[in-house]
Amino acid sequence: RSLQQKARNQGYPGLITEFILLPFVGQEAPKPLRHRVGRDQPVLKDALLLTAVARIFLGNWIKNHQPSWVKLGLAGATDALKWGCNDIGGTLMEEHITTMAGAMGGTCMEVETLQAAIQSLGRPYQQRDTIYS
Repeated sequence: RSLQQKARNQGYPGLITEFILLPFVGQEAPKPLRHRVGRDQPVLKDALLLTAVARIFLGNWIKNHQPSWVKLGLAGATDALKWGCNDIGGTLMEEHITTMAGAMGGTCMEVETLQAAIQSLGRPYQQRDTIYS
């Protein structure tokens, strides 16, 4: 329901260029928060299912869907390209917030590594700018 409200309020399509699913990483989070969520790391299956639902729901409003390789790892992010994502994300220079929370996906990624992941699915890769122009 919240996404439907955003769609109405922001006059889709227009202001939002991408949707990025950011699953909870809590390995280093305070114990009460970890207990409430019930896990330390994202569950890939859950993230992929939610990715597919988001693509179905937001597909006409937000054309670009991106996984978080920092949270899901490169293999998980590559899988997400089969579940509705069309953008594997960027290289990042130094990602520390998610890593400090306990994520195991890494802090940066080489362009060639991302290209190889995309090509492993038989898909072409294309460099984009921040606003997808």
